[in-house]
Amino acid sequence: MLTCTSDGYPLPSYSWTDADGVVVFTTSKVALPTGVFNLTCTATGNFTTPCSAKVTVTGFAIGKNAQKTPI
Repeated sequence: MLTCTSDGYPLPSYSWTDADGVVVFTTSKVALPTGVFNLTCTATGNFTTPCSAKVTVTGFAIGKNAQKTPI
């Protein structure tokens, strides 16, 4: 599980995009897909002057039921 957090009032909105820039989630927490992932979370504040911040996470997730390939 990945969590993207940001403080603000009103509460910020969140979007997670994949490596192609496609929005795949719009919540602050996401369950990792099994396998390789590259996700960017953008938290956007809905203030008088909108602001946003991004962070990218790349890695490999092994699911509970994932098959392991022998070397």
